[in-house]
Amino acid sequence: MALYLLDASERATKFKEQYLNRLKTLRNQPFAHGTLTVRSLLDMREHCLSEFNFHDPYLRQKQMENDQALALLPERLASLAQYDFEKLNDQLAIGLLAGNVFDWGAKEVALLMESGQGLRFEVALGFIKPRPWLEDDLDAWKSRLRDNNRPHKCAAIFIDNSGADVILGVIPFAVELLRYLNIYLDIYQNRVEKLNKKVIWMLYPPYSDPLKWLMLSIKLSI
Repeated sequence: MALYLLDASERATKFKEQYLNRLKTLRNQPFAHGTLTVRSLLDMREHCLSEFNFHDPYLRQKQMENDQALALLPERLASLAQYDFEKLNDQLAIGLLAGNVFDWGAKEVALLMESGQGLRFEVALGFIKPRPWLEDDLDAWKSRLRDNNRPHKCAAIFIDNSGADVILGVIPFAVELLRYLNIYLDIYQNRVEKLNKKVIWMLYPPYSDPLKWLMLSIKLSI
């Protein structure tokens, strides 16, 4: 029977059978498909999922997280709008770091995500330690923005394909890049949960409303 005629539960059963059979083969013959590594196991899983039309098994979860983050974005942007240049860039940097708290997988973060209230972005901000950080070039970055006449002509940002780290961390930073520097901006994003990325947003000056352009791009790509 063609795969497109099977419902999700039937395809899931067939995926499970094939995946377990391949794991059994590798247990008995670890080098059956070349060198056995964590990367090769992940690739095998992705291949099996794609074979049974599960191209993104986390799509529903991503959509839920995106909707939650988009609902918080106006509040996040409004809070940033009250800051002067120095404080704004401090908060943008902290926001970029805080967005990755959602990906840490730490026990405390997992417990917050599973709680009734979930992990709100302001809670994630509290996970970021005070400066100086282990790698901290923020002062040099602010100095370059402040003292040079349009020091950059183009920026490239590499992001995940969904989530609060993109919407609440990267988007406010990108808005300020467009507004303050008036530069060309390319944003590279995963289409699925793989390491290769492709450019999906290409934004060019001048920008009458950078947030409008970014939000349009989000709706078209996430």
